[in-house]
Amino acid sequence: MKKTLLSAVTGLAVIGSVFAVPTPADRKALCEKHPEKYVWVEKTEACVPINPCLSDIYEIVKTYCLQGGFYGSFPVDKSKRDLVVERLVEKWWHTGVKSIKELSDSYFVVSTTDGFYFGGEINNNKEMSKFSAIVNAATAYNRKVDEFFDGYEVGGGRVLGQAKIYTDSLEECTDIKDFASLLFEDLIDGEYDEQTKICWLIYD
Repeated sequence: MKKTLLSAVTGLAVIGSVFAVPTPADRKALCEKHPEKYVWVEKTEACVPINPCLSDIYEIVKTYCLQGGFYGSFPVDKSKRDLVVERLVEKWWHTGVKSIKELSDSYFVVSTTDGFYFGGEINNNKEMSKFSAIVNAATAYNRKVDEFFDGYEVGGGRVLGQAKIYTDSLEECTDIKDFASLLFEDLIDGEYDEQTKICWLIYD
């Protein structure tokens, strides 16, 4: 009886090992067999498509692609794009950029010094508008343009378009404004409301 029980337990152990959940090392080895399609992300121990922005899986796009909507697309000018990416990585994840690689005219990917990997979409507008500079600057500081008000005529005068960004301090508002000015290559004006913590930047 003891012998039979021992044999049964041994059999289950073998079956269990055959159908065991793959380890990170297994997933990495499988991922590295297809370098033309996938990349291994050390920080999250995940195998993701080389261009995560084009994945059909929502969670991959959400985790590994910064594009459109909240983030806005990145500048077509590589030097400006790299500035935004470097500031974003520094402010968001407190790490550095290891490499930036173009995948096409529309997408690029970034590897960070702490083992993360993400993709981004490139804006197809060759000229950077003042509003786009503000959106990119806000993104780089882990902020977003919550609302914007286009310029319009009132009482015979012109009301300038304003972008509304919530920030923690006047210093942060000033940093975003200065970074937007650097991207736009001209001064961008704005003001900070201490009571509401709103950074208003003028783009029109």
